Amino acid sequence: MAMVAWFWLGVALAGEGDVSASLEVPHGSDEVIRTFSDLHTASSLWEGACGQEWVVGAPSQGEGARARVSYRLPFMKRRLTVQVDDVSDTRVVWDHLGRFGFYTYIEVEPSGMGSRVTMRAELEMPPWPVKGVYRNKVQPAWEACHEQVLRNLAATVPAPRASEPVAER
Repeated sequence: MAMVAWFWLGVALAGEGDVSASLEVPHGSDEVIRTFSDLHTASSLWEGACGQEWVVGAPSQGEGARARVSYRLPFMKRRLTVQVDDVSDTRVVWDHLGRFGFYTYIEVEPSGMGSRVTMRAELEMPPWPVKGVYRNKVQPAWEACHEQVLRNLAATVPAPRASEPVAER
């Protein structure tokens, strides 16, 4: 009976450490997927402590692409290898490899403005006594990073589609 109680407690707490941000951007789903599956392009969306020292490997695009990145948030400093793990028409999955790794899901759905993009990192809530620091300092800072990445994405000028003529200068 105790095992069942522990199982349901685990289910109830799942996702407690996750970080998520969503924003409508003036880009088509294909452009968003292309941006996040190309680590050179995606790295340009990260600012300051949110993602520093990107060293992108070869290949830099598509499944299997890798980069080393430093995250230097309050009370969370990690240097991880990020790998593009899965690319579909509606989602890109980044696997941050290693002992302190995690998954980040970039999910895209069409919207009136272009696309609604959601970035969600699946992070485990640390145990007591650092749980409070995580919840009060790290989690809000990490959410702000995701929000900034999406604002930077929204501010980029979309490339013309193949069917659109390119204006001559």
